[in-house]
Amino acid sequence: MDLHEFFKLNRPLNQSETQQLIAGAILALTEAEQQISPANLTSAEHCALQLGIISADRETFRKANFATFPVLANTFINRLIQVGVLEHDWVAGTNSHKLNPNRKPTLAMLTTHEGLEITEFVETLHDAGLRSRCESMLINTGSPDTLIREAVTVLEDRLRQSVEGKVDRRDLPAKVLHPDSGTKKNIFPDAALQLDFFHLVRGVLGHYGTPAHHGLQEIGQQTATRVVGMIDEILDTMSINDST
Repeated sequence: MDLHEFFKLNRPLNQSETQQLIAGAILALTEAEQQISPANLTSAEHCALQLGIISADRETFRKANFATFPVLANTFINRLIQVGVLEHDWVAGTNSHKLNPNRKPTLAMLTTHEGLEITEFVETLHDAGLRSRCESMLINTGSPDTLIREAVTVLEDRLRQSVEGKVDRRDLPAKVLHPDSGTKKNIFPDAALQLDFFHLVRGVLGHYGTPAHHGLQEIGQQTATRVVGMIDEILDTMSINDST
């Protein structure tokens, strides 16, 4: 969707649309060599102004997003600052920021249809820790293999919380989920289901996790999102069905 079309919607923007709009406003400010004020970017009307939206559409948009836009925008802007996409512009003043030129391609990606699909996918993830990590990786690099590496790391960390001492990552699924001896062997009351779940987790860690931790991979975005979605389902299952 063209960013101008957002101002014709008769509803508040969601999180991914808010991110797209702010990314577009930042790029417009950068191209015009204007100062970037994070506080101004939390204003829906200010973003409209930077994109040249006509006054009538700006006012309608402002009213529709008056309560929700600042909250969603503030979360995204703070993340941009935390990961270094926006940097303090000490020359312009302590309250001014500038776009890190090395992160411009990533920010531009977030204004595209592909960027909207990715950010909408991140919003669907059940696990808060996984969602936060994946969003951070998208803003930092947008690299599909980095997404997989980060998601597998979250899964591995969650498993390690259930064991003591050093355990080789290849042995983690058995230590935690094996139906005979795992620390969480009763996630499923049916031993056969527990065994299937154990094999699923072991397969994901081995097939996707081991290569991800030992080098760069040529992986498409669709594959990466499917793997992240699968890991999210695993984490959600562990959280909901864990009776130990």
